Amino acid sequence: MGIEFYCPDESGPVPRPVHHRLTCDSRHGAPGAVAACGKVQVFTAGDVIANRKAAVAAGWRFSGDGPVYCPNCR
Repeated sequence: MGIEFYCPDESGPVPRPVHHRLTCDSRHGAPGAVAACGKVQVFTAGDVIANRKAAVAAGWRFSGDGPVYCPNCR
């Protein structure tokens, strides 16, 4: 799946900032194609909600608990 949450500095004070790394899950070409778009973007707004809002504002689309699509593939 195309969403990864991580903390850039585990030794920092609590609450620690959380970053999102999104990878596009879109498949291109013929049905059953195995090549994915693979575009990656990192959001560092500080917390989960702010990162999600920033991603949506940047054009990323989330399909429930399923695939993540970049602005070019949505």
